[in-house]
Amino acid sequence: GHWAGYRNTKTPDNSKNTLPVDLFLMGELYQNNHHAEPNNPNFARRWWEIDLGMILLNMFGFFKRLFSKRSVPAVEH
Repeated sequence: GHWAGYRNTKTPDNSKNTLPVDLFLMGELYQNNHHAEPNNPNFARRWWEIDLGMILLNMFGFFKRLFSKRSVPAVEH
């Protein structure tokens, strides 16, 4: 992730994004994007970059809300 590919932003470590390999690694080789914003869970920055890991996280969150069995607490008077 640091020796081949392209850069979206300039980072001190000269990391690069490797698109062809990244599709198999679910977004993990968008190294330049990750190093520019390390706390952002979505590694894709451009419209053509696909972060499958973030898509899965969103799907899991949706299904968790859909099938959640939380009950509303009773209000005591």
